[in-house]
Amino acid sequence: MLFSLNPGIRLVFLLPTVLTALVLVPATVEGVLAQTKKENPITIRASVQEVDPNTGDVTARGDVVFVYPAQQIQGTAAEARYYIKERQIVLTGNAQVLQRGESLQGEKITCLIEKGLCSLTEK
Repeated sequence: MLFSLNPGIRLVFLLPTVLTALVLVPATVEGVLAQTKKENPITIRASVQEVDPNTGDVTARGDVVFVYPAQQIQGTAAEARYYIKERQIVLTGNAQVLQRGESLQGEKITCLIEKGLCSLTEK
């Protein structure tokens, strides 16, 4: 909580926060649930998420967790990029994927979502 005797000073501190929230919240809300098919959503959680307004691609950073129940895929990483048109997610930075009891771990993992194929990829 911010305490101030001068209300104008409080506004100066709060205004950037409010404006930032207004800009970031729509991108975060859109990025939380990426669609492959309407009945098969991909859930992506992270500290920060951004949506490219031109492509719809989602970039997630910081403690990324993604789940795609249709193919029984779960993954974690420092960063993830979900490419809508290609229907693939690329996990980077201590990436780990668990699928149907099998696990992958490496610096970079690429998953072809609809096909349910995940593989270690080079940087």
